[in-house]
Amino acid sequence: FASALSSLYLCELGVTHIELLPVHDFGSIDESKQGEQYNWGYDPIHYFAPEGSYATDAYNGFARIAELKALIATLHKQNLSVILDVVFNHVYIWQKSNFEKIMPGYFFRIDEHGKMADGTGVGNDIASERKMVRKFIADCVEYWAREYQVDGFRFDLMGIHDIETMKEVERRLERLHKPFLLLGEGWNLSTPYPEEKRAIISEAKQLEGYAFFNDRFRDSIKGSTFDVKNRGFISGDGKQIDAAMNAILGTVGNAGTKEALFTHPQQSINYVESHDNHTLWDKLLVTNGNDDEAIREKMHRLGTTITLLSQGIPFLHAGQEFFRTKRGDGNSYQSPDAINMLDWRRKAQYEEQIDFIKSLINIRKRFSAFRLRTKEQLKKHIKRYHFHEQMISYALKDIQALDACEQIFVAHYSGQEPIEILLPIMGEWKVIVDEKSASLLPLYTLNSNRIIVKPMSSYVLYLD
Repeated sequence: FASALSSLYLCELGVTHIELLPVHDFGSIDESKQGEQYNWGYDPIHYFAPEGSYATDAYNGFARIAELKALIATLHKQNLSVILDVVFNHVYIWQKSNFEKIMPGYFFRIDEHGKMADGTGVGNDIASERKMVRKFIADCVEYWAREYQVDGFRFDLMGIHDIETMKEVERRLERLHKPFLLLGEGWNLSTPYPEEKRAIISEAKQLEGYAFFNDRFRDSIKGSTFDVKNRGFISGDGKQIDAAMNAILGTVGNAGTKEALFTHPQQSINYVESHDNHTLWDKLLVTNGNDDEAIREKMHRLGTTITLLSQGIPFLHAGQEFFRTKRGDGNSYQSPDAINMLDWRRKAQYEEQIDFIKSLINIRKRFSAFRLRTKEQLKKHIKRYHFHEQMISYALKDIQALDACEQIFVAHYSGQEPIEILLPIMGEWKVIVDEKSASLLPLYTLNSNRIIVKPMSSYVLYLD
């Protein structure tokens, strides 16, 4: 905790929230052998206590508390909000857990064969629907919010939990009279509790206060996470264009598709990589390994650009902005520092890429049209254009009341050859994103109704 106090770089990058992987006590690290082992920490034991292996002295209970509080306070001073990754869907070893000692069988789901349910894949599923389990989860979340002053919670495998428990968590946090960002993984896992009563992504409309990691966005943009050879829009699969467009518009059903997962775009966490699975850089090495590295860099930049300019909440994996690699490791939960650490040499190597990402973040903050709040706004302000099977293009129109301009035109192109396209109208278009640069100040002005879009690039133009 103490060594993580330097966050100036994150401020400079322009991020607003930092999500910490589990910091509550977990069992997969022997705290007496500090520094000799590594684990992400998805093996909870004591939910109310910080993890000792992150403290300067694991045997000093005060140290782990004080140092974590100091970390959070320092981030707050730099205007960075803190989200905790919480793991209530299972425990480390259920036979040894305090839950099982308190009341055997009560805290866990049992399947139709009388065996321990295992939708989580780690040997047990917490029965969140039971009253005292629900109370425990809500109490714990409220404790961390009050005591450590965090600003949000990311619920690991949230699809295991029942909807009523998630609503109770939301009600508890409302008592604190401050905004919290609540998000989670709404994967539909095989656990013996009805789907329509669980916090899975297809039931997101019952949980309007929660955002969901959007696998439709992830897989349409980069290809299937679980089939590493599968390509997405950025890596050459033109068949993904409609699915990608729906995801870019927040997956609320405004892109001419029937799939409307969410009631409003802020329910969509848009991402192309996270701590799980391959980084985008490593996946592109598999899907497009025969392409030059410069080509893969363009594909990667295209994916990150789409992420940052889409409707919803953009999510970046730390280091994504400088092509983070884990050397091909697709499941690094217990891999050593050599795999999981941020390689700051790549930051120095890819300064131009980082500057590009900084500018994209500033553009998103500057133009409210990239942050529409309702399905009705999307319907009113977005017009889609069809130019090429490997191009996603649309205008954010009639936005004078939102931004100091008439409209914004966006084109994302994954083709291999330049293409000339028509702009919505003739006028003096100010280009703020092209194949090389991004800037709040116009890069140049086009007095035209046409533009040539370069291969594997994004363009953003606005008209006063």
